[in-house]
Amino acid sequence: MTTLTYQERFKTLQGVFDEFTNRTLFELQSRDYFDELVSPLLIGKESNVFLASKGKGIVIVKIYRIQNCDFNRMFEYIKKDPRYEFLQKHRRQIILAWTQREYKNLIRAQKAKIHVPEAITFMNHVLVEEMIGDTEPAPMLKDTKPKDPKNFFALILEDMKKLYDEGLIHGDLSPFNILNYKENYTKDNI
Repeated sequence: MTTLTYQERFKTLQGVFDEFTNRTLFELQSRDYFDELVSPLLIGKESNVFLASKGKGIVIVKIYRIQNCDFNRMFEYIKKDPRYEFLQKHRRQIILAWTQREYKNLIRAQKAKIHVPEAITFMNHVLVEEMIGDTEPAPMLKDTKPKDPKNFFALILEDMKKLYDEGLIHGDLSPFNILNYKENYTKDNI
């Protein structure tokens, strides 16, 4: 067994793959949440998003960056949530709590019949969720405008009201995190 130096243990490849991430991905893969990462999908503000094979299908694996994310912004959002009042301003704790919060919010949104991907599981700073789309991911609203914008907007407003009734407020609703799947919208995060 090789012993890694401090620098090797915390070295990050491609902005996201460090030893901690690799162990987390291996554990999720061992528990059969996905077979293997297939390809990168996008790089967001806080995370790198990958397509992963699962049997004959595809799931989304979202890896929140620990080393190079704006955790101060994350802390400002999360400190207002009573579920996370205990958090101190420590990068790793904030990112792990952020991932857990995203997962729990997706579960709450699903129960309220809001159009969001099914949250499959999370571990540490990795979230696994359903891929919206048939053979490839549904496009973002910024890339595919709806044919009937008024109806599309009405669906979004209806779900935002359900979200509010569920005790949640979306703090980052934008064309970058709304999917246009067959002229029906889906929020890709809460």
